[in-house]
Amino acid sequence: MLNSLLAKQKEVPLTNEEEQELTEYEELDDYLSLINRLIRGY
Repeated sequence: MLNSLLAKQKEVPLTNEEEQELTEYEELDDYLSLINRLIRGY
């Protein structure tokens, strides 16, 4: 779903619901990146 949202975003504006979903993916990615850094000791 993430890939389809990113592809669609390049072609047409996303709906508010789609924008929210994309934001949630970005927040999850930030959180997982933080967890990885903490595990690796950075």
